[in-house]
Amino acid sequence: MGPAQTPPPRPRRKEGSALKPRSWLDALLDHYIPACLVLALAAASFLGIGEIPTVSVLGLLLCAAGLLRCTAPAPPACRVDRASLFPLLLYLGMSALSTLAAYGDTLRGYAPVQGILLPALLLMACLEERELLLLRRLCVLWAGLLALKDLWSYTLRAVALGTGSRLTGAIGNPNASGIFFAVSWFALLACLAGEEDAPAPGWGRLLRGLEPPLLAALALTLSMGSFAAMGAGALWLAVSELQTRPLREAIPRFCRPLARAVLGMGVGVLFYLAAAHTAAPYLCIPLLCYLHIAALCWESLEKTLRAKPGEAALLAVSGILLAGGAVMLRPSSAATFGERLEMMANGLRYLAQRPLLGLGPYQWRLYNLQDPDRYFDTWHIHNIPLHIGVEMGWIAMAAVVVLAVHALRKGGSPGRRAGIAAFCLHNLMDTSFFYIGILLLVLLALGDPARRGKPVGQRTLLALFGGSGLFFAANLAAYLML
Repeated sequence: MGPAQTPPPRPRRKEGSALKPRSWLDALLDHYIPACLVLALAAASFLGIGEIPTVSVLGLLLCAAGLLRCTAPAPPACRVDRASLFPLLLYLGMSALSTLAAYGDTLRGYAPVQGILLPALLLMACLEERELLLLRRLCVLWAGLLALKDLWSYTLRAVALGTGSRLTGAIGNPNASGIFFAVSWFALLACLAGEEDAPAPGWGRLLRGLEPPLLAALALTLSMGSFAAMGAGALWLAVSELQTRPLREAIPRFCRPLARAVLGMGVGVLFYLAAAHTAAPYLCIPLLCYLHIAALCWESLEKTLRAKPGEAALLAVSGILLAGGAVMLRPSSAATFGERLEMMANGLRYLAQRPLLGLGPYQWRLYNLQDPDRYFDTWHIHNIPLHIGVEMGWIAMAAVVVLAVHALRKGGSPGRRAGIAAFCLHNLMDTSFFYIGILLLVLLALGDPARRGKPVGQRTLLALFGGSGLFFAANLAAYLML
């Protein structure tokens, strides 16, 4: 027998070349935080303007995730954009003070529900770039599944009842559902734009397949405010393309998503015509089948539009006809817009009455009841800055305006900024700001709180998450004792 051979020595790792092994808690939190945020979005989508017990439980869940992240053995760095954090804190604080002044407690205002934005923003700031991309994709996935659910429900109801109307959706209001799906579409465009830098074929095919139901559900709401907001976002996209690319390259890139939007929304209009303007609402069934087939073939459509830019431009221009048809289907929209202008004029009377803390949440309607002029059967002025100024004071109003302007000027993906522009325009003529599901969608799918951010210490994060958790626990306990 030959001499025993000793195994060769293992190569010694160079100093500093090996990454420090991460604990199981770190690995869990990598996926736990996005999952918690999407769970909060999914639950909030069915809550309308919000329910204190449900939102408090969701807020406690997010705070617990934040505290776990802060106490992990090797937590990743957290950078927070203070130009977003401070106005948000100021708005929530003034909202709570206004409620306290009007009612003697903080339960009957907006802060117990909208307070969930603070832990959500902080958790987003703790995510790495790949986790943030995963979060945005999951938000779009949820919105697409919600659109499919709404379309199936609409079809079954139309066939069962023999008629149909505008899509109300899980959000509970056609106008709110419209801007929810419009914001989701811009978030989808931002995710698809990211595929060019970091290709993920599976996600790309899935997200493209969700575009037709999102657009059809948006059109089926027949929300003129959402259509106008979508037009404003599309204009923002066009300007962004023209600023960064030559004209001959920018126009085809801009026309392709518009062409897809026209085709998808056209199906939604056909849904409405079949259900509400024919004696055969069962025609919604083949339309639903067609929509599913279109979702499977949507990637092929994108390749065709790339190969034939002329046809893409023609489809994009035909969107004007689609918009005109939608207005004809809702002739009352002009009268509704005039009523909202009157509502804003009525709100201006109270803007200077209590500039510091405002009239208090839900108080404008009670004042409007006593006015000699027209009574508006709604709780909110359909102009969010004005409504906040009237009910919560000028400081809260200024904080919200600063947040919106900063988000638009912050930079980032054109699709995300276009979605923010659409949301801001919509809230100049509607009230989607008070739907907690829509607010969370805008933050999670379009926000970027770490961009331009500065490092935040562990003690500060512990204080913010801990304070938020105590706030939600106190609200939950007070609500249960009522």
